[in-house]
Amino acid sequence: MKKTPVPKLIHELDRVYGDGLIEAYWRDPAGHHGDTLAKFIVLEMRECVEFGKAIGIQAEVAALVLQKAERQLRGCVTACFDLVWQEEAQRRRKA
Repeated sequence: MKKTPVPKLIHELDRVYGDGLIEAYWRDPAGHHGDTLAKFIVLEMRECVEFGKAIGIQAEVAALVLQKAERQLRGCVTACFDLVWQEEAQRRRKA
C-alpha cells in the first residue's frame, strides 16, 4: 500500500506543535495517540481545509479555523476561573 504524502500545511502544524502527533493523527485519524488537542486540530483541518488549493489559501482557512477555536477555548477557560472565584468568594463569606 502506497503511503500518501503529508500535506505541507499539516507538516508545518506538526513542526510547531512539536511532538509529532499532528502527523500521527493525520496518518491514522482513528488512532489513540494520547493527545486529543492534536486530534481536534487534525479533524478541523480535514473538515475545513481544501488541500488541493494553494498553500496560502489552505493556511488562511486553517488560521481562521484555529482562531475560532482559540476564542472558544478562551471562553471555556474564563468560565472555569469564574467558577473558582465564585467558590472562593462563597468560602470567604462563610468564614
